[in-house]
Amino acid sequence: MQGTASASHIITVFQKEGFHGLAELQFLSLLTIAAAGTIWDLREERVPNGLSAAGLCCGLVFQAVYRGEIGIIFFLGSVLLPVVLMGWLYYFRMIGAGDIKLLCAVGGFMAPGECFQCIVWSVLLGGVWCLYLIYKNKSFWRRIFFFLDYIREYGETRRWRPYCDGAQEGDRFCFSVPVLLATIFYLGGIY
Repeated sequence: MQGTASASHIITVFQKEGFHGLAELQFLSLLTIAAAGTIWDLREERVPNGLSAAGLCCGLVFQAVYRGEIGIIFFLGSVLLPVVLMGWLYYFRMIGAGDIKLLCAVGGFMAPGECFQCIVWSVLLGGVWCLYLIYKNKSFWRRIFFFLDYIREYGETRRWRPYCDGAQEGDRFCFSVPVLLATIFYLGGIY
């Protein structure tokens, strides 16, 4: 109960200062973190750890203020969800660690169900982008055979090698872009 009283007190302070509520803070924080991560990823091909750490700290504070003590549980659930659901993609180097950290930072501001939807939307939008790249590069059969060969090799040898090692430059893309778009969908009320 004390967490709820604190949250309402802080909301009252924000309203007196002309800040209309935590929704604006959440909106601005999510948009800033997702956009900065995407811009950095497009320029440097990585998402900086400092940005992810700052996003996680802000998400934790937001959840604690907005939901009180239960907000910490929401935060932990939403931050662990991308790791649990997408960790295997990182293990095979199909996506980068920065992509997962960016999803964790964004998810920290959401309830676990909303974070799950953000992951689903990110994967769907990433899939559409992949289909476009396959069409543009006329690489459908090459990509299918590459994937099947990778699975066969791993099944036979049980030796790990990064999936992207054999990928051509035109086949790669920044997964942070679909994460940004899914975040915008969330902020726009699509899910």
